Amino acid sequence: MEPLRDTTKPKLATTVTDAHDPATQAAHHMAAQSALHNILPAFEHAGIRVVPVKGILTSRLLYPHLEDRPMRDVDLRIRPRDLPKLRRLLTQQGWLLLESSIFYQSVGFRACNVSFDVETHVGAPGMCSLSVDTMMARSTWQQHPLGFFHHHPEIHDHALLLAMNVYKDRVLDTAPWAIQDLLRITDLPTFCVDTMVQRVREARVQTAVGVLASWLAKHHDSAKWGELAERLLPSPRQRYGQQMLHALSHRQGISENRLRVLLRRSSDERLKRWWAVLLMAGHGIRKHGFGKGTALGAGFGTKMG
Repeated sequence: MEPLRDTTKPKLATTVTDAHDPATQAAHHMAAQSALHNILPAFEHAGIRVVPVKGILTSRLLYPHLEDRPMRDVDLRIRPRDLPKLRRLLTQQGWLLLESSIFYQSVGFRACNVSFDVETHVGAPGMCSLSVDTMMARSTWQQHPLGFFHHHPEIHDHALLLAMNVYKDRVLDTAPWAIQDLLRITDLPTFCVDTMVQRVREARVQTAVGVLASWLAKHHDSAKWGELAERLLPSPRQRYGQQMLHALSHRQGISENRLRVLLRRSSDERLKRWWAVLLMAGHGIRKHGFGKGTALGAGFGTKMG
């Protein structure tokens, strides 16, 4: 097998224009559902357990029509130990490798004319202590809403994953439908604030999710996220929380690299914070060269509580 290398992700199949075309989105969703159904048996045969997440599920669970929730690719989570199996499977099946990262432990590939994004962590590595193994253990084997059996994430684990992805993507720069997912998932009857607070604390991201919850409550008038923000106080890292709220409110006063470093240092565990930023710098050096990677690392010395 060709040695694993970091590759540049190609242009996404779904463009901004496509996101506003209901017919295109509906067709894309149906193609994605069919493609996932077709490739899952190969995963199971290879001993790779898969949890579908994000748009492939939220479009069917949270919106009246599929096309109301744009989707670029199909997001999957697998256990870190299954990543070598996935690399072998790509070769065996002849699926097209789109990207891979030895630092983020992720793979993108194309099968059945649909792009798949496979990650092994919740958020970027080091951001959150909720593991895919734990998500897998709490998942249920069910047909709804995809119409075929799959490992379905527990609602609060899924909500936490959605929150960490929005946080990782700099909140203000994330896709608007990612924000809508967060606003809508808390309205499901099975969502419980007490359980969510417990999951957030167990994942050691109380400060980061508290910041995001406060932002959602203020800028999107979300009562449920406002309740979560209150329940997550006091923050274990009050200085960091204040810095992040200020950064999100005064974006023009902070560089993109500094903001990325701030966001990656989301964990309430000190060692995980350093690990997350080191991996981000390593990925930047591998993909873009020494200059950009060291620029990302410039935030290492920032005092963030």
